[in-house]
Amino acid sequence: MRARSSVCYIFIFILGFLLCFPALGVCANLNKPSCAVLTLHPDVKSTEKYESRYITNRYAALLELLDVYDVLSPDKVTERLKDSKWQMIGTCSKKECALEAGRIIGVDYIIYGVLGHIGKLYSMDTTLLDVKAGRIVNRATTDFEGSRDDFANEAPPKNIRELMGLSKNPPEWNKLLAENAPKNTAASEAPAPKAETAMKNIAIGPRIGIVYNNNNIEAGAGIEAKKDNISLKILGNNKGIATALSYHLAPAGNTPYASLVATWYKDDPHGIDERGWIYGALVGYRMYLTEKLDVCIGLGPSFIRYHQTEPNRSGKKDRGTKFRMISEFSIGFLF
Repeated sequence: MRARSSVCYIFIFILGFLLCFPALGVCANLNKPSCAVLTLHPDVKSTEKYESRYITNRYAALLELLDVYDVLSPDKVTERLKDSKWQMIGTCSKKECALEAGRIIGVDYIIYGVLGHIGKLYSMDTTLLDVKAGRIVNRATTDFEGSRDDFANEAPPKNIRELMGLSKNPPEWNKLLAENAPKNTAASEAPAPKAETAMKNIAIGPRIGIVYNNNNIEAGAGIEAKKDNISLKILGNNKGIATALSYHLAPAGNTPYASLVATWYKDDPHGIDERGWIYGALVGYRMYLTEKLDVCIGLGPSFIRYHQTEPNRSGKKDRGTKFRMISEFSIGFLF
């Protein structure tokens, strides 16, 4: 009897591809998305331009140490914009301006922001954009009360943590933060952000999937929860349920990813009731059609273990194992 993998609308995954060269770290380094930080736009009436340049350089240096993006230095950003005869003054306070700059520079992601100052209250508002998809990935606002020097040194790490969903300063920052700590102030780890801040990077939404299997097209529906590079999907119909744990190469935007899949199904091929488990891995690609609507397409091998629950024509209950390719085409909307 052929096992029927009826609920194989599974979820694409590139972790297996990344694991091909774990010792060398080749894949991770070569596939890091590029990112640029535009000079943070100063409130001309209250913020000095030299502070803007200093804060931007500090921001880019801390972002580079996270090793999430291949960060273009502020000097190279300025150089590329000048070469293209960029009409702006080198800063952006709106999305359209930043997206245009990102396309000129040729990066996957770009960060732009605004610095403000009223009395002793300073603020830093930043936005992370997916340049290719033209969408906002996340926003962060850091308010600070104190001196100019304290703000320039302490606001960038706090803002990056919120923008990237980090609960604390990574160890890689310790040396840079200590070197630039304000005078008479011991460098210390900043407190963890509020629980609602950590939740901002969690997206949940419905998902539907379609699979071609055994000369039939079947569909199922379910839910996906995603945080940073990790997502969990659960889909099913009246014939079974499928789950997948996925790792995305990039935390946001169009990206390849890979999934480890487990599926339970019940079916009646040729009129004989059958039950089984499918274990597999897929590699594929997630592509955004709009800011929140995406399509996933993937393919990979699977191992199927099945058994019949009633006798066949031979009076036996067949059982066995086999390998089969599985595929997925699914559409989801993440809030």
